[in-house]
Amino acid sequence: MAGYAFTKYDSATMARAAARDAPISVKTSVEIAKWLRGAMSDKAERSLKEVIALRRAVPFTRACDHVGHRRGHLGPGKYPVKAASVFLALLTQCVANAESKGLGTPLKIVHLAAQQAATPAHYGRQRGLVMKRAHVELVLAETEESKRREKREKRVKKEGKKDSEKKDAKPVVEEKPPVKADVNVKETTMPNEEKTPVASQPVAAKPVTAKPATPKPKAESLKKAEKKPEPKQ
Repeated sequence: MAGYAFTKYDSATMARAAARDAPISVKTSVEIAKWLRGAMSDKAERSLKEVIALRRAVPFTRACDHVGHRRGHLGPGKYPVKAASVFLALLTQCVANAESKGLGTPLKIVHLAAQQAATPAHYGRQRGLVMKRAHVELVLAETEESKRREKREKRVKKEGKKDSEKKDAKPVVEEKPPVKADVNVKETTMPNEEKTPVASQPVAAKPVTAKPATPKPKAESLKKAEKKPEPKQ
């Protein structure tokens, strides 16, 4: 991309972003860039948030005329809230570009520079005054630590997916062959124990077929049978 001062850019291991014509002071931007250059992305983000919350001052080493000293071993410093907000938004955008490439985080700030931009004049009652404008460039590079952390996070995610799949999987129930019902009752005996009959499964009753009724003898045949033959004289 044309316009970047950083010439040793490697698209495979680096990500970059730029803020053009940002409405911030060039002197303040140079001091913030010098302060954050070479730091890790996560530490730089925390530092900028502390500056915005007025809990930490940015050390000024060049434009430090009539700048008061701050607490701690800092010396002259300021709380540039507006410029810190622009740098924080730029850092967030560059980290997002790195994550879209698949680079591991945190990343190292290998290039951070501020340059003078066009200075348009104000209109109306403020005519004659020049607006403050600055260009800010940021390049992040992947380190060995970020590569190891990325591999570790991928491994943890993979193991977590496997565990969740195991929990969600339903237990496989083996189908047992059907057991045939025993008609007879078996007796099981154990040493020093009484015999206890083991009841088998109930057996279906056989259908009973009705026998045909035998015809009753007639009354005449019964009378003949009752008559006895008379003895001969």
